[in-house]
Amino acid sequence: MKRIKRTSTQDKRTLIFDLWKQDTGFSEIGRIIEAKSLLLCP
Repeated sequence: MKRIKRTSTQDKRTLIFDLWKQDTGFSEIGRIIEAKSLLLCP
């Protein structure tokens, strides 16, 4: 089974890295990204 590769923008990568440096947990980072993507979708 081949794993699906996620694509992301440089802004999203920067956000994830900054949150990770601030010791934010993976589940919290996921919630933040999900909320941001819902705000951007019409």
